[in-house]
Amino acid sequence: MLCGPDVTVAGHLAHRGIADRPGQGRTIGDHVVDDAFQQVTHIVRGEDLLFSTARQIRLQQALGYVTPGYAHHPLVRDGSGHKLGKSTSAWPVDAARPLATLKSVLEFLHQPPVDADTIDSFWKQAIANWTIEAMQHA
Repeated sequence: MLCGPDVTVAGHLAHRGIADRPGQGRTIGDHVVDDAFQQVTHIVRGEDLLFSTARQIRLQQALGYVTPGYAHHPLVRDGSGHKLGKSTSAWPVDAARPLATLKSVLEFLHQPPVDADTIDSFWKQAIANWTIEAMQHA
């Protein structure tokens, strides 16, 4: 599954401010200004940030900034459908086996497999073979 900001409902924007969730420390405005300052052209992030993307695009347009390309990848979820991550106290990935973990992530994202025996060679191959279109089937 690959989502984009075009699936959001415009009415949702009118009822939300430009701040991220309370207590998170950063606002949508911070992200928009940082991205514009750094001339970010592409952003790939989790599908749970789809509505935040719509708010960011609205703010970018209001400020006259260039809007980067966005893609939203699927989240890893437990058997009940809840996303796995820090906010749900999910177990961390196995740091003792980084190559196996990275290869599993590539498979989850429907990317071509790599034959690597070091982290460096993994990244070289994964980047060279990356295709955003493959994520549409994740």
